Amino acid sequence: MQSTRLNRFDNRVSTYDAVTGQQRDIEKILLSRLIPPTGRILELGCGTGKGTLTIHDWAPQASIIAVDKASEMIQFASTEHGSPAITYSEMDIDQALPEGEFDLIIANATLQWVSGLDDLFKRCARQLTETGRLAFTTYGPQTYIELQSIWKVFYPDTAFQSEQFPSPQALQISLDQCFHEVELSQTIITKVSPSLKALLTTIHLSGTNNPQPSIKGLWTPKQFKQIEAKYKERYGEIRSTSQICYGVASCPR
Repeated sequence: MQSTRLNRFDNRVSTYDAVTGQQRDIEKILLSRLIPPTGRILELGCGTGKGTLTIHDWAPQASIIAVDKASEMIQFASTEHGSPAITYSEMDIDQALPEGEFDLIIANATLQWVSGLDDLFKRCARQLTETGRLAFTTYGPQTYIELQSIWKVFYPDTAFQSEQFPSPQALQISLDQCFHEVELSQTIITKVSPSLKALLTTIHLSGTNNPQPSIKGLWTPKQFKQIEAKYKERYGEIRSTSQICYGVASCPR
């Protein structure tokens, strides 16, 4: 499963930035809550490197190590968003982190893909300086809640990736085990798409799996129209929710 997800993100290098503007917006909000460090920054899940440059502009005196497990993302980031202050590295953060201590470990819209957050938070806590911070944004399980609801009317056994995203409550429990000081907040962002097809295309191009019917084969045009009609009947439009969780943790235990 992890290999499939990795390949999917590799295959979305050329389209990723065009459909993930929301991630750039929430990154700026997260950075506005922090003081730029002058030492070492570790970015987890750097993707194409576009957000890494934003971090560099925000903390120009810091050196940045930016890691991602998708090799084509790292290659693209190194070519298109390189800087003498940034080192891009292919790495699976579920397995390891770069060596050394960091003044800031930051992850923007990455943690929802991590399989073991408890372990990751423990490793991050061990590699922060005494005054270092872990800062992140992540999508929560209410993301695409409208799509989940409508799809399960037709396909009750459908499994959505977003249902497995970490909740604020789960994040709080995991962070409290590793840090003395934890600040968590969340916000709900609602977007309206012109059609169901447009919504699913955006999800697909961002590297996230579209929901699949629980029957063998693809949807027929008739089935697709029925789903879209039900969506509009219930919500009046093709809207989708993003549950955004912001976190800043310090004082490792």
